[in-house]
Amino acid sequence: MRVEHYRRAGGDWSMEVLTRPGDDLVLDAVAYRFDLGRIYFDLPIG
Repeated sequence: MRVEHYRRAGGDWSMEVLTRPGDDLVLDAVAYRFDLGRIYFDLPIG
């Protein structure tokens, strides 16, 4: 599993790579956080 999360703060872009089902995806703009396992719960990993 590989999820690339791009975000922009001001004029700068940054990237975060999430690779495990327990990694949290944080969406600051809408104050939301969830772990990838909740999205990809039925995806076979490995």
